[in-house]
Amino acid sequence: MGLFSRKSDPPLGALPTAPLPQPAAPPQPLAGELPCSAKGCSNTTGVACSYVDRRNRRCRTAWCPEHQFLVNGKCYCRRHANTVDAVGDQEHTTYGFAMPDLSNRAPSLVRWVANDITDRVEEILERYRTPGEQYRRERVHAVRSVDGSVRWEVTWQLFDHTGSRVRISIEVRESSPTTLSARVGQLIVYSETPPWILHRERNEEMVPETDVRERDMFYDMLLKAVEEHLKDSDEPY
Repeated sequence: MGLFSRKSDPPLGALPTAPLPQPAAPPQPLAGELPCSAKGCSNTTGVACSYVDRRNRRCRTAWCPEHQFLVNGKCYCRRHANTVDAVGDQEHTTYGFAMPDLSNRAPSLVRWVANDITDRVEEILERYRTPGEQYRRERVHAVRSVDGSVRWEVTWQLFDHTGSRVRISIEVRESSPTTLSARVGQLIVYSETPPWILHRERNEEMVPETDVRERDMFYDMLLKAVEEHLKDSDEPY
């Protein structure tokens, strides 16, 4: 029999199909010998949180397999899992900044809001896109201002071979970690503390339906400010 048997040939006119990719196996929980930091948990199978900030300080919590969060095979607490998921887990982030301070929630807040509004931002950009322009969304990254302050932001932009024409960003400054701002080009067009953070600061319990309604209203106001500026300006953004 030849190298290719007639039995294995595809039917006339049909194309051979590649095997379907297999789903990745879920990450396996990590077990250690430390007391778990979860409230009310008595397990002593905890693994230390892997987070190390830019000052070389380690998160001092530990988490059992039931309560840990895994990112790229490493154990983290909930807060720092969100941070690492937002900016990456390399020693230095993509834009050259070391990992945020232990208590810094700015990157995870920016990422959370960006994920919630990205479809609506894309709709706005599509209305302003010209032939030949491309769209991209950057990941969460740090920007250092001329005064030395640092902000964490996500940027969406329209660009072509000549450069960027429209840039929409949301940001949180490290000096004001509960205030979220929207920027069009270099101009801040909206800046407020999100309602869910205000409730958290006041230790107020939120009814889920009220929380959803207030989030939607906050996003509506932010995006309205962005679009009003785009409508009123004839300059590149």
